[in-house]
Formats: sequence, C-alpha cells, structure tokens
Amino acid sequence: MTIGQLTENDIQNFAALYRDYFNADGDAWSFERAYKRLHQMWSIEDSIGLKAMLEDRICGILLGYLDWFDDGPCFHILEVLVLKEFQSRGIGSALGKEAERIAKFRGAAASTLETLNDEAHERFYGRLGYTTRENLACKVRKL
Repeated sequence: MTIGQLTENDIQNFAALYRDYFNADGDAWSFERAYKRLHQMWSIEDSIGLKAMLEDRICGILLGYLDWFDDGPCFHILEVLVLKEFQSRGIGSALGKEAERIAKFRGAAASTLETLNDEAHERFYGRLGYTTRENLACKVRKL
C-alpha cells in the first residue's frame, strides 16, 4: 500500500465509489452530489487530501483541513473512507497517521473530527488515540 496526495482527477474517479459505498447502506447519493462533496472538501484552503493505493487502485481516502485559531491551527478531519473490501487492513490508520504527520509539520498541535456515535467508530478512532470531549456537543437544527 502507498499513500499519496489526492488529486482532482482522483476525486472524479472516486466519486462513484463514494456514492456506491453509502448507497449500499440505504443513502441516496447521486454521482454529482458525491463529487461535489469530495471536491468541496479537497478544495478548502489549507486542506489535506490523501489517498491509499493498492495495486494502482484507490482503496481509501482522508480529507481534512487546518482550522486556524489565535494560538495556531488545529487539524480537522472531515472524511475518512476505506472501501469495505479493504477494511481491517490498517489502511484507515495509515491515512490518519500520515495526515496527522503533515498537519503537525504545518503547525497543528491537535486533531479533531466528528463521527457517528457507534461502537465501531468509537473503537476505530479510540485505537488512533482520539477521545470523546465531554465539554463539546454536535448541534443540529433542521431548516
């Protein structure tokens, strides 16, 4: 496995895989919306976009950006996706470690993310050293 920078062409090629991944669980992504979401995250100022490759095939991605504060940047992970047939091989962990290395090199002292509140995600991110903050809550309001 190799890890490299995610390119705009990679996003075009990965959008259908992204759509199919989530639609298999009952979502209703179109190719256009999947592409828009990936491209939007990739094009944020100070973004970090990585791909994991196995045999010339993208098997996982990570997208995030440096979120600036008065004391410097914090790396905020927006998306980590490893295709189901490649999960449990350390690919997500490798993407996370490389993204954090890059973020630290760029001045970040911490990394944050929002994820589903379930056992599988708690276990995965816990292994990477992420903990749940007791003083923060994700809020949402339907429009």
